[in-house]
Amino acid sequence: MPGIALLPCAEGLHSLVLLLCGTVLTGAATILGYRGRLEVVNQIAPAEQRGEIIASYILFMYVGNSLPIIGIGLLASATSSFTADVTFALVIAACAVSALIIGGKTTAALAALIACWILTLPLP
Repeated sequence: MPGIALLPCAEGLHSLVLLLCGTVLTGAATILGYRGRLEVVNQIAPAEQRGEIIASYILFMYVGNSLPIIGIGLLASATSSFTADVTFALVIAACAVSALIIGGKTTAALAALIACWILTLPLP
């Protein structure tokens, strides 16, 4: 979540350092999330269907990564890139907070709420 918050802040402040920090944090979170989800899929998949299930998982993962990019591009062409980036960050933050609350992880949900608060800070 902090990585997602840093990306629109970097654009608004025109800060390369914030952009790089946000990219590193978001990339690390993505890698850890992918690894964890793949481990769960491996655990619950029947041995005789593991290959097909992993292939389906990877297919949907790439589609899930591609659709927001298309949406950001369409929104950026209709408004501005900053508006599109902030909207994307807010939607991702809302989805993450919802998932954390539904999952019952209150400490992580609190961290997500703090990240959402950071997104609402006024830019100088």
